[in-house]
Amino acid sequence: MIRHIFRILSLLQFAVTCIAVRDFELVPVIFIYTFVPRVCEVGHTFPPYIKHALSQAVESQSHTEIIFGANFANCNALSINDSYVEGVTLFDTSEFYKSSRLLKFNEVANSIFQSDGKGELWITSALRFLVLENIMLSKGYQSCFHVEADNMLYGDLHYLVPVLKTKYIGIAATPLTDQTYITASVMWISNISYIGNFNDMLLTFGNNESILWNNYLLWLRPQACCKQGGFLQDESGMGIRPYAINEMSILSFYRFSHPQNFHLFPVVPVHTYLMNQFTCNISQYEPNGDKVVATSSNGIFDPNSWGQFLGGTNNKRGRNKGFTDGSHISGQAIRMSNCRPLFLCSNSSLSRIFHKIDDGNLENRCSMVPFVECNGTNSIITKTPIFNLHVHAKDTGSFRSVPCECTEIK
Repeated sequence: MIRHIFRILSLLQFAVTCIAVRDFELVPVIFIYTFVPRVCEVGHTFPPYIKHALSQAVESQSHTEIIFGANFANCNALSINDSYVEGVTLFDTSEFYKSSRLLKFNEVANSIFQSDGKGELWITSALRFLVLENIMLSKGYQSCFHVEADNMLYGDLHYLVPVLKTKYIGIAATPLTDQTYITASVMWISNISYIGNFNDMLLTFGNNESILWNNYLLWLRPQACCKQGGFLQDESGMGIRPYAINEMSILSFYRFSHPQNFHLFPVVPVHTYLMNQFTCNISQYEPNGDKVVATSSNGIFDPNSWGQFLGGTNNKRGRNKGFTDGSHISGQAIRMSNCRPLFLCSNSSLSRIFHKIDDGNLENRCSMVPFVECNGTNSIITKTPIFNLHVHAKDTGSFRSVPCECTEIK
């Protein structure tokens, strides 16, 4: 009962925030994509999953500018017009790749990240933070949201800005595991100086003798060991698994090093979670949990686990719907406490957060939105909305907010 009262109070708090935010600063939402030479040389069409994500952002983020940055000029096989989505500002980032910081990153990246032999996922996933810094500098932005290109947005992030501006000073992102990995499914940057500081650390990693690089490896090793021939080998030649060295663990290490400037978004609903020796304290990651600063609603974020359950994983091309990873915070909530993501029509009481769609036919129209429900109690008060859905399988078109008639969820 107390938790149910908490949910009601959270929604009331959000309603007050909505009233106060009308004259608040408009903060842009920035998507970034990098076309690597190996892809452009063989010809490439613009990924349709990104178009769906951009269109969804335009529909759900009604109070801000949506920006899509990509190195169009560096990809002869692609025209900037191929990526046109009405309501999105396209930004060619090609010139940024000639900047001193990005050139330095290119020099050091191969000594940091394992090549995947095709799209260079690990390199480009880290590279985008330097591109993001350059976009902010070029556009004169002090704050922004950054959203990964396979994420669908449902809740209007603009309504969170007052709380983020006061409680989330620095960077905030979505924790995937208890210790090792943080994703930038949705990332908040309160001031450009913080992403600049993170990038400064990233660039020092290229010098394999740097103190920061060695500290990072020492921090990572207990959580990502072991593989023959990996990094930081012991006397038997066992070292850190190469793929564990990625932007997710680097983000987590940065938070470990700068806890006052790196915050976490809630990724699980308010619930009484079951635990055992193999799970973390899941409740720490719920709204107002011990590892989460204050939030202005009971909505949560998806680091990628909820989207993997609904849509499957990329390497299986979505054929493994219902997938869970026991190392993920949300994966543990699914396995241990019978929590399930659902894709449902939003109810009228959530219309301020999760938009209605006016299709000109019906006055009372809502839209499809992801929720999480634990223990299948089948009550409106136990369904928690998700601000974003990380569609790992890239089938974003299946999760568009199509119009539906507003009803009370039961």
